[in-house]
Amino acid sequence: MYNNEYSQRTLDALVQSNDISIFPALLKKHNRDDYIKRIATSVADRSFCFSKFERIKIGLFYAQEPIKLGDRLVLRRLNSILRQTYRIKQSDRGDVVRQSLKLLSEPADKYIIKLDIKSFYESINRTKLLRQLDEDQLLSDRTRWLLRTLFDHLKSVVPAGVPRGIGISATLSEIVMRRIDQRIRQLDNIYFFTRYVDDLLIFCTKNPNDIIQKIRALLPDGMALNDEKTNIIHVGCACAHGCIHIARSCPCADKCSCQPDSTQRRELNYLGYRIVFNNVPSSKEKKNGMEVKVGLTASKTNRYKTRIVAALLSHSNAPDFDLLEQRIRFLCENTRLTGPGLRGRLKTGIRFNYPLINNYVDLIDLDRFLRSQIFSARKTYGTRMASSLTRDQKITLSAYSFRSGHSSFRTKLVHSSAFKKIRDCWKHA
Repeated sequence: MYNNEYSQRTLDALVQSNDISIFPALLKKHNRDDYIKRIATSVADRSFCFSKFERIKIGLFYAQEPIKLGDRLVLRRLNSILRQTYRIKQSDRGDVVRQSLKLLSEPADKYIIKLDIKSFYESINRTKLLRQLDEDQLLSDRTRWLLRTLFDHLKSVVPAGVPRGIGISATLSEIVMRRIDQRIRQLDNIYFFTRYVDDLLIFCTKNPNDIIQKIRALLPDGMALNDEKTNIIHVGCACAHGCIHIARSCPCADKCSCQPDSTQRRELNYLGYRIVFNNVPSSKEKKNGMEVKVGLTASKTNRYKTRIVAALLSHSNAPDFDLLEQRIRFLCENTRLTGPGLRGRLKTGIRFNYPLINNYVDLIDLDRFLRSQIFSARKTYGTRMASSLTRDQKITLSAYSFRSGHSSFRTKLVHSSAFKKIRDCWKHA
């Protein structure tokens, strides 16, 4: 089995449609066969070396992106082997949020703890990780050799941890955190725990600060919580603190006279969603479940606003109304990507990315912002908009709506080549 791990056939099966657009020589079968055969042979005789990666800034961090096709194929194969061997399955963001919303709707007294691991990927101990993989004895010698080769290759640009931007890093981090996740779930008073990469969400019945301290102690050396992002939310009446009954099935709730305070509404920002709910369940909510309003976080809203401005400025610098309209439509609505090997399977957009929104306040704010930018008359920016867009063009653009795009699920097919052009002005937004 191990001899076939990195065979020509195995690596060839990992070629993706976008590879062909980046490396057009692959269109000729003999070129493709010769190239992949050389990669497979170099892995087999251990002469394979990774080439220089491209350094890309994403937010506050730098990511590494392989440039050569051979590096991409070997990394994909490495990732596939690790996921299959360790049975790694990345948590589904939508499922995690749905389960959390269901628990939030329960009127029982509870504490919600949101934690963030500081510099998650950078804080993973590579030496201990490689030692763990050796001790597990689940991977072939060749796979472990490739991992060491990768880390040695990147040590000058990624001196600690695992590199961002490479799929294999997410898999390796899951291997590191698996045992820690199990120990957290076993802590007293926790009845729900989930982790999505570096975001931890916990529902517990009491002693949230004690739980946080215990989690700190469970984290491996070099890994720490980001105190600035630690958030503890209590939901329940004040008299609940003196109750001795089991949480989530308390007979005291029927006698409680506490009522929600509109000035004390709770807010949880989680995985791009802004989730708002009462501090105390109302009489109606005690019977029917708590009302949970779901919108967009401020950071996601600001990101959309930044992209709106970037699209308009790009047009003012190099007028192309058709392209501008495609960009505004892309932001406000939904897209299915088509192209070689895609068949419309890749989906993105306001509804696809945030299907659980049920409160349109933030989307209405985005609609107002879009119109204010299109019809802006402020100083230099307004002058640029006035000179680059006709009245009819402004009316056409102002008809697009984030709220409508989400509620109506309006979707358009876009070819992958056009998609790249649409996103061009947002490289740093």
